[in-house]
Amino acid sequence: WEVVADDDAPSGTNVFGVTKSVGTNKTFNVALIEGTSYRDFEATVMLKPLTGENNKGGGIVFRAKGDADYYVARWNPVENNFRLYALLAGARVDITSSPLELDPAAWHSLKVVIAGDKIECFVDDRSIVTAIDKAIPDAGMIGLFTKGDAATLFDDLVVEQRCCVALREQAD
Repeated sequence: WEVVADDDAPSGTNVFGVTKSVGTNKTFNVALIEGTSYRDFEATVMLKPLTGENNKGGGIVFRAKGDADYYVARWNPVENNFRLYALLAGARVDITSSPLELDPAAWHSLKVVIAGDKIECFVDDRSIVTAIDKAIPDAGMIGLFTKGDAATLFDDLVVEQRCCVALREQAD
């Protein structure tokens, strides 16, 4: 992970990401933001795939307890899909997925909205997957993710706490 210049970046020229295709298909490249703790929130990030033969793209890590326990919402243009899964004690548990074909050379917006057990994921403001999952119920760190040999740039990560969303939904 490193900060590099990208002239096409949405917010200027400096972006953060994995810039070299390294790793195997079982490598999970995770950059956690130490000191963050979110349970119910809305997180948005811009991402642009660079390279990768087996994997490309990336996503948002959330409710992370460390590098072996977290949720991840990610887009992979090699497989033309979007996946939501949990990593529990280092083992991947698939929650849901959807086909997703986008321009693999462009910047795209990825958003995760989570309230209680409900997780909804958007790409370029379009709802892609929704799921109910109880595997990681408590607050945790936010981070960024690539898999295997995916080199991907990230920009404009924004997280908004949504402390009362779950309570409002329970009251309805």
